[in-house]
Amino acid sequence: PWAVLKALCPALLLDVLFPVGLLALGIVIISGEMTRRPLVGVVVCYLGATLRQWDYRQRLEQLGFDRRLAAYQFVGAVLFSLLLVNSMWAHTVAGGVRWKGRTYQTSGKGRKTE
Repeated sequence: PWAVLKALCPALLLDVLFPVGLLALGIVIISGEMTRRPLVGVVVCYLGATLRQWDYRQRLEQLGFDRRLAAYQFVGAVLFSLLLVNSMWAHTVAGGVRWKGRTYQTSGKGRKTE
């Protein structure tokens, strides 16, 4: 589970939290909360999301992919996170993974003996 959490944290914190935080803080500001804290939060989230998008675009180009694919970074991070959580659940709690009609048992808590 620690390896999954190690991979999950950067995806959630950097790729999901900044855009969601920007949206949430924007809603707070629009609702009338014009104090310094939400404004600083918007700037931090905007800069974080922009820098992460720029870095992701550079990495895509280094790997030979079209830089326009960086538009899918947020959706990809959410899907990747969900897949990791599902995999961790199947491995540790459910006791196995079912794929293409076969069941692969693990040594998790929910391991069934047949």
